[in-house]
Amino acid sequence: NKVELLFEILSSTHENLPLVLHLLPEDLCERLESPTLAEECRVEFQGLDVQGKNALAPRDLLPVIMRLSLANRASIGAHQCRRFCEMFDSNEDGLISLDEFTVLVQFVIV
Repeated sequence: NKVELLFEILSSTHENLPLVLHLLPEDLCERLESPTLAEECRVEFQGLDVQGKNALAPRDLLPVIMRLSLANRASIGAHQCRRFCEMFDSNEDGLISLDEFTVLVQFVIV
């Protein structure tokens, strides 16, 4: 299914972004590090952070997973949301911070 395919791709490549940044076109690198992208991430993060805790729980990532995988809501469960969170949860607290969310967005752009 679409969600499992997305997880397969992410799990095998999500940690490679720092390794390939210097190989990307200059304009793409500038976009990834731009204040504009940082602001877009902040706005989207705040929209997902409906409880105002400055952190996203796995269930809060459902709209992001749906958009990235082009799957419908019925095909995405709590298990997939937790797996997605674990991939980008660098401090392993079970939540996604704004910085971790930004890395997620940068990865998806690349």
